[in-house]
Amino acid sequence: MTSGLATYVMTAGLSSDDYRFLGRAPKEAFWRRYADYSSFERPTAILLCRDSHFRAYLSGVASARRDRTKTPLRYTLVLEGPCRTPAADLVLRALQSFVDDLAALKPGPLTPGSLGRALDSAFPEPFVESALAALRDSPSATTGPLAEIESRADTAFRSLSADPPEFPTDLRFSHGGHASPVSRTQFVSFAERLLFDGEPGAALVLNLASPEHAVAIGGDEPSCSILFARPDAAESHQDPVEWPPKKGRPGSPTGLPRAIALREAQEEPGLSTRFSQMFLGALRTVRDFLLGRRRASS
Repeated sequence: MTSGLATYVMTAGLSSDDYRFLGRAPKEAFWRRYADYSSFERPTAILLCRDSHFRAYLSGVASARRDRTKTPLRYTLVLEGPCRTPAADLVLRALQSFVDDLAALKPGPLTPGSLGRALDSAFPEPFVESALAALRDSPSATTGPLAEIESRADTAFRSLSADPPEFPTDLRFSHGGHASPVSRTQFVSFAERLLFDGEPGAALVLNLASPEHAVAIGGDEPSCSILFARPDAAESHQDPVEWPPKKGRPGSPTGLPRAIALREAQEEPGLSTRFSQMFLGALRTVRDFLLGRRRASS
């Protein structure tokens, strides 16, 4: 297991059990504050960073397993730990795979993506059934199959790719649609800043919210990126959002007066934007080298 990473896994089994955490459960259901903006049965991601510690929630992760009525099952993950550590790296791997899987998101039944397949490999049906049986008979998380939950989840996360985001971003506030490759990769870049730099803020994938909810959702956050995963959220919103009452350039802690117009939304960045992204990526590479930080190998 990765030191400092607390992992909680919820799923159900063949006998149509209610969804339950396998063994330990998190102390606080911090994700409930977003219940009006996302159905937790559909893909939802919540990453909150405060005081160099993170809390992450990923739900609606489809499994190839089915219950006895042939209904597809799914996973919910809750992850907690310190930023700037290998624990943060594994969370970024899970979140990046989760976001990449959104490219295939459509209305209707969920289908397993890269994260779901990795979890299915680590949690095959016989093991899940034995863990649920142990949970019913003796709810101790220190013996039997329940003692393996975190190590198996750790194995699943390590099997995922850890490619750096293609379009890095330094925006403090932004939102986008799940069908846009730029929106997805910039969202992951923002999450990387939270996890690796300890920047306070929130990165959210929500499936009931729309752009008009952006200020209500993140207006009190020090920084926030929202990826809308509702079926009609196919468009790209690459502009920073004006989040009152902050001063300076929209989406930036300092800068020119707010009267500056937001640049037009674009599906793919232009040449000047690509150059700035390349320069920003180079700076981060140098920073990582100086800090001695390396991504864990697969």
